This record gives sequence, C-alpha cells and structure tokens, in this order.
Amino acid sequence: IARRQRQMCIRDRRVNALKVRWLAALRWRPTLRRTIFSSGIFRSVWRCEMKIKLIDFNGPAPVRAHDNDAGADVFSPRDQTIYPGQVYKLPLGFGLELPDGYVGYIFPRSSLSARGIVCELPPIDSGYRGEVHAIVSNVGGDGYDIKKGDRIGQLVIMPVVIPEFTYAESAERGTGAFGSSGR
Repeated sequence: IARRQRQMCIRDRRVNALKVRWLAALRWRPTLRRTIFSSGIFRSVWRCEMKIKLIDFNGPAPVRAHDNDAGADVFSPRDQTIYPGQVYKLPLGFGLELPDGYVGYIFPRSSLSARGIVCELPPIDSGYRGEVHAIVSNVGGDGYDIKKGDRIGQLVIMPVVIPEFTYAESAERGTGAFGSSGR
C-alpha cells in the first residue's frame, strides 16, 4: 500500500506541474489546497484566483454564495414587472474590467428559469467598460414582479479563444444544412 501511495504522489506532482503551466498560460494564479479524506489519502483541489475590477454605477456588486460556485449572483437595483412575452434590459449597477482573453455572461438562475424568467446570454467583452445589463425575458404565461435586491442571474467569467478568420479556398463539405445528412 505504501508503494502505491508513493506512486500516486509522484504522478500527482507531475500532473500538478502540468496544471500550473497550463493555468499560467491562461494568466490564472492557481493555488493548491490539499484535502485529507478519512482514509488518509490526499486529494488535490485547485482554486484559480482572478481579480476583476468593478466599475461602480451605484448598484449592488455581484456576490458568490459559496466558495465553489461557478457564478456570482447579480441583483436587481430596482423594482420591475416583466409581462409574458416581454424582453427587458435591466441595468445591474456595475461594470467590469475583464482582462483580454476573457468574457462574461449573465446566466439565468434555475429557480427563475423554472418560472419562465430567463436571462439571455449576450457576451460582456473585455473591452467594454459601460454598465452591465441583464437581458431578461419572460417566456412563461404569467407576469413576474422583480423586486429591488432580488437575485436575477449569475455572472460567470470564462476564458475565450479569439480566432483569426480566413476564407477557405474550397469547401470539402456540401452546403446542405439542417438535417441534410439524414436522421
């Protein structure tokens, strides 16, 4: 058993070294936290810390409910009623300074989505310095009252690949779409 644990530790060190190089390429500052299970085996847990500068537009800042949540809750700075079929652009009262190579999205909350209140997903680009808005749609059958301070979405920051587009000399695939290859 001791030999097997030594082999696992050596393998973990190699994998961790690769993770550090990969995360450094993404400009993240990884920190390694070790967790000891009841069996005495270590498990590595990676946390990536990134500082995002907020721009104050007199609204509440995003708040992460738990340390390991992917998204930070965003709040409504005012009362608003959204009627069935309506799409509303709700200002959130803050802006972001995202580093190049990252994008932000306001994802819908699952509890609101179940009621037909969803946030659309237009990207928040790294060069944008204005106030962030949530595009909220009511796809349900009833009106919904958003109150000041209600959680309406989750801000998620993700790395993005920025490709360079070129025209192809010839297309090897056909131009058919939407089921043209069969069922």
